[in-house]
Amino acid sequence: MSPPRDLPPAYRFAVLQGYIARFNTRIKRIDKLLSTTQNLDLTLGTLSYTLSLLHSLLPYSSITTTRYKPNSTPLLSRLSSSLPPLSNLLSETRTILRLFSLLSLYTSALSTFRTDHLFLSPSSKPESSPQPQDDRILTHLARLQLISGTIFQVLENLAFLGDKAVVRIPWEKRARMWLWCSRAWGVSVGLELGRLGREWVLRPLFFGEDDEGSDKEDDEGEGGQVSDNLSQKRRRDGPRRKAMMEKWRREVLVNACFAPMTLHYSVEGGLLGEGWLSLLGAVASWLSLREAWRETGRL
Repeated sequence: MSPPRDLPPAYRFAVLQGYIARFNTRIKRIDKLLSTTQNLDLTLGTLSYTLSLLHSLLPYSSITTTRYKPNSTPLLSRLSSSLPPLSNLLSETRTILRLFSLLSLYTSALSTFRTDHLFLSPSSKPESSPQPQDDRILTHLARLQLISGTIFQVLENLAFLGDKAVVRIPWEKRARMWLWCSRAWGVSVGLELGRLGREWVLRPLFFGEDDEGSDKEDDEGEGGQVSDNLSQKRRRDGPRRKAMMEKWRREVLVNACFAPMTLHYSVEGGLLGEGWLSLLGAVASWLSLREAWRETGRL
């Protein structure tokens, strides 16, 4: 059934106000998304990889189109030639934004290397339940990841500034810097996967006790009262556990996409084609950007 054509002016004005309100809400969320350097980098990376992926698919589209619509080939040709420069410009902008990342790495080092409580004797530690940050393996992984991230950032800054003739570095040395920069990134990704694996081993501390363990305690407990308390605890902690598990799975997928990309950039000549490289980067970027967009709606 189609809506009536002659709508009262008040109704039309209310509908218009609704559209304007939704538009204003979206603009505010976009502004909030782009207000931080991290989210701006995510947005630019998503656009860059998506454009590169589209460019890798355009040759097949042009072949198909040429067979049926010869007049559309010049348009696809112009589009194909304009996408790589735009993608490279976005990627270069991300590199410029990362020039100042050493400051955030320094502030992270101040907290990462302040873990004196890990080296206290058991008798001198305050009595409390174990916390994830008390794990020695996670602490050492965080330290190594900070070191590899610093190496990556220093080498990338020097190589990029050398490419722009800001600092005088021979071309051969800059090429080696880019390779070792990518290898440092690969080490950081490997350490991140190691951290996620360790969190899975310690999932009772991170995500709460699993259902099977709770059921066993329930069977050995005091009957109905324990069962009621347990069900209330599950309802209370369920959304938090679900959100943490979703975050853990997302981080695993993102770093699983980054891993082959680091291998590609770590060897001369690369290993992957433009299509696979763009697809992996687009998937990793979209996963992170989608969560950042959701956060703008929660604030």
